[in-house]
Amino acid sequence: MASDTVKVKEYLDKGADIESTKDGFTALLNASIVANVDMICLLLDWGANISSCNKVGNNALILATFYGKENTVRLLLDRGANINYLNKYGETALMHASERGHERILRLLLDRGATIGNISKYGKTALMLACGRGKIEVFLILLDAGASVDEIDKDGKTMLMYASYGGKKEIVCMLLDLGANTDDVDNCGKTALKYAIKNGHEEISRLLSERETIAEYTHILKEAVFT
Repeated sequence: MASDTVKVKEYLDKGADIESTKDGFTALLNASIVANVDMICLLLDWGANISSCNKVGNNALILATFYGKENTVRLLLDRGANINYLNKYGETALMHASERGHERILRLLLDRGATIGNISKYGKTALMLACGRGKIEVFLILLDAGASVDEIDKDGKTMLMYASYGGKKEIVCMLLDLGANTDDVDNCGKTALKYAIKNGHEEISRLLSERETIAEYTHILKEAVFT
């Protein structure tokens, strides 16, 4: 990597365009993907645009986050990267850290003031992404930072539906303990149980079935007492 940095400096000394792209990626974007810190520092010192992005709007910070490059994320933030920058899909670095399960980067972003409640163009938040494909640790970090378990996306899907669909048993159990409603129905008429069954998550299906049975019994009991 050091030799690459030397070559790039030689090109810059000869007047190369620092913002030129190859397949939609600038030198800064490529350096951020592979965590070439020396290259990143060189490019930024020479005036590279820290907000430059590829065709889908991913900038250096989002790419470094996506690939789990913690030191690069830290460097880019130290050099002034917009922590709440949105790509063309309305996604932030925080969302990518949550979805990919990069705990240390997630904590770093939160410590630096990343907004937790952003909603992408697909109607998803960081917590929704963590519920569907993230780790239990990420889920807990987001909850501790103030994320709401009551979030519902534009299709009517709840946190419990995301976790059930993704087969995240620990998160399902936690949501149930927090009072998640198993009877909620999304815009397609599906419940969390239906998503669990559809995706072959047998343990979650049994768990939700038991909770639904308890909920139904409680409802019947209340009707009997108060009517």
